[in-house]
Amino acid sequence: MTDEMGLTPEAARGYETYFVPAIFHQWPQRIITLAEPKPDDRILDVGCGTGVLTRQLRAMASEPANLTGVDLSESRP
Repeated sequence: MTDEMGLTPEAARGYETYFVPAIFHQWPQRIITLAEPKPDDRILDVGCGTGVLTRQLRAMASEPANLTGVDLSESRP
């Protein structure tokens, strides 16, 4: 089944399996370092894709409700 962007769960899994490690793995920690988020900050990750940055931020958040990741695609791995 495809979502409104024409993506399938298989495409999301492929993105997470191949593109994230090859291209995007280096960016979450760099972004976190530059943004200097605090445990009580409320964070909105817009265009989060499969949630690479969102997942790393979750480990830092004092409350999971303070962190939201949104993406136009409904497909997820």
